[in-house]
Amino acid sequence: MKWARMSTKRQLDEGIPGYRREAGSQSGHYTAHRHDRGVITEVDIRQLVDFHFPLNGPEPDLQTRMHVTCALLCWFAFLRFDDLARVLVHYDLLHITPGVGAEIILWKSKTDQRGEGQTASVGFRGDHYCPMTRLEELLTKGQYVRLPKQEAVEGRYVSVEDVGPLLRRVTTSQTGVPSLVQRTAPLSAPIPPLPYRTFLGHLRRLFVEAGLSPRFGTHSLRSGGVTAAVNNGADRSLVQKLGRWKSADVFEQHYVKDSDAARGRVTALSINTAQ
Repeated sequence: MKWARMSTKRQLDEGIPGYRREAGSQSGHYTAHRHDRGVITEVDIRQLVDFHFPLNGPEPDLQTRMHVTCALLCWFAFLRFDDLARVLVHYDLLHITPGVGAEIILWKSKTDQRGEGQTASVGFRGDHYCPMTRLEELLTKGQYVRLPKQEAVEGRYVSVEDVGPLLRRVTTSQTGVPSLVQRTAPLSAPIPPLPYRTFLGHLRRLFVEAGLSPRFGTHSLRSGGVTAAVNNGADRSLVQKLGRWKSADVFEQHYVKDSDAARGRVTALSINTAQ
C-alpha cells in the first residue's frame, strides 16, 4: 500500500498514523508500518540520527543538533518534556563524566512536586547513537556557558547570573551563523526553556524529514526508550527506578510495550518440550 506525496505542512497537520516513508525512497511514498500507540522504536531512533547526523556528511545546524540531542536524552534517560525543560546546563546540575555518562539534577518534576530534587542519568555508548557524544558536542558547538559569573557577597562567592536550560531558542545572524539567543541572563530574568509546542513542532518536522511518522511526540520517546530497554533485557525494577515511576502499575500498563518476540517467548515457554 502506498500513499501519494504530501507537503510537509499537510503531513504535520494530518499525519499518516501507522505508516512511514519507505527507506531510501526518493518518491516520498509511505508503507504500512505498525507503531504501538506511537512508540518510537530502536529502528526509528537510528533512522532519526542517521538522517540528521549522516556519517561523512554535512553537520546539522544548531537547532537541529539541539532537538535531536534532546530527543535522544528523552529516549535514553526516560525524560518527560517537563523534565527536559528543567535540564539546566549549570556545572553543578549537569554532571558529565567523559566516557562514562551524565547525572542530570532535576529541581522539580511530575513526581517531585515539592521540588526536593531528583536525578536522571544517561550512560555512554561510544557509537553513532550515543546520547553523551551528542550532548557534549551540543554544549561545545552551541558555546553554552556552564559556570556563571560569581561575586563575593558577605564573605562568600555567589552566582550573579543564570546560564539557563539546555533547550532554548536559537537565532541566525545575517551571515547565516546560528547561535543561542541568550547565553547568560540576570538572575531576576532567567533564560526560559523552549515552549512545548515550539519544541514539538520543530521535532515533528525533523521526524518527517527523516521519514518517520509526524504523529510522534515527546511521550513517544519516553515510552519507546523504556520499551526498548525492557525488551532488550534491562531489569524492569531498575528501569522503573531510573525513569522515576512511583507506581509499578502505571509503569507496566502505560509505558512498557512488550515486543512480539517477548510475547512469543512466553508462549514457547508455557509447555516444557523436554518432557
